[in-house]
Amino acid sequence: MSRLSPFLQNKLQDSILQHDLYDARQIILASAVECWSLVLSETEDFSAVGNCRIGGDPDLPPSISWPQTENGLYLNFVMQINLADLPPITDHPLPGQGMLYFFVESDDSCTEVSSTLLFYDDDMSLLARVQSPDYSQLAHEYYVDLEPHKIVPFVTIDLPEYGSDTFKMIEIVSEDTDSNSIAEKYCDLLESLSWVDNGMLIVSKLLGHANEIDGDLRLNACLHKAGQNVLIHNHHKGLDEIEILLQKAEQEKETLEIEYYRKVKESLVWFQRNRELLHKARREWVQLLKIDSNRSVDLSIWDSGSFNILIRKHDLCNNDFSNIYVEIAPGL
Repeated sequence: MSRLSPFLQNKLQDSILQHDLYDARQIILASAVECWSLVLSETEDFSAVGNCRIGGDPDLPPSISWPQTENGLYLNFVMQINLADLPPITDHPLPGQGMLYFFVESDDSCTEVSSTLLFYDDDMSLLARVQSPDYSQLAHEYYVDLEPHKIVPFVTIDLPEYGSDTFKMIEIVSEDTDSNSIAEKYCDLLESLSWVDNGMLIVSKLLGHANEIDGDLRLNACLHKAGQNVLIHNHHKGLDEIEILLQKAEQEKETLEIEYYRKVKESLVWFQRNRELLHKARREWVQLLKIDSNRSVDLSIWDSGSFNILIRKHDLCNNDFSNIYVEIAPGL
C-alpha cells in the first residue's frame, strides 16, 4: 500500500498542526497511506459505457452474466469501478485496467454479508449496459432503485479510525491528559480528510485502512473464514463469564440460549489456543473497498452504515476477487 507523496505529506503535516496533534505527528504520519476516494459527480445519464458508477445499471461484457442466487434471484447491483480511470498511486496491488462490480445478495447479518465482487479485464469495447431485473426478481428488497450517479476518483490521505491501535498510541504519546479532547481532535482530523479539495463528500474508498471502530474487521474476516462467526462479538469475553450465562440458561431451561452459550464456550477454548496465529493471519487481510450510505443515491446500509469489503493480500496480487469478506460497519 502506498505511503504519501510529498504533496500529501505536507498537507497532512499542516492538518496535524491545525488540529493540535503535534505530539503525535510521527505516529500519524507513519500510519498514513494514499488511497482512492470516490466522490459523487453528476447524475448518470448512461450516455457513456464503462465509467465509474454507483447505483443504476452495470455495464457488463457478454462473458459475465448478472449474478444469481441458488434460487434464481438476481443480486442487487451497487457499484462499478473502472480501474483505468484511477489517478496514479505508486506501489499499489491493483491491476492498471479492468472493471470491478459489486453486487449484494443478503445483509441479514452485518458480519457475514452475502455478496459478489466480479472482475473483468478483457476487451472493454464489449461492455454494454444491462438493465436491472424487475423488483420481484431481485434478491434484496431494499437496495433497489438506487439513483445512478457517476463517481470520480481522487487520490487522498487515509488514516486508521478512531478506536484503532494507532489511536491508542496517539493517546499514549499525547501530552494532553484529557482523553476526550484527544479523541475530539483526532476525529476532527479524520473529518477534515473525508472531503476532497472541491468540497465534495467522499462516498467510497478504494484501498486504505480497514475499519477498527467496533473491533478489527481483519480479525473478523479470519474468524469468519474459520467458521467461527460466533466469536466475532465474543472473542474478548472470558470463559468464566460465559459459564455463568450458560448455567443461568440451563437453570431456566432456555434451549436456544443453552445451545448458543455451549457453542461460545467451545469456540472460546479454540480461540485461546489459536490466538497468536489469528493475530498474525489478520495481517494478510486488507480493505479493498468501503461504500458508505448516501442520501443522494438513496443508498441506506443498515440506516447509515457502510459496506466494508476485505480481501487477502495474495488474492489481490493475483487479481482473484472471488474470496472476499464483507461486513457492515454501523454509522457514527
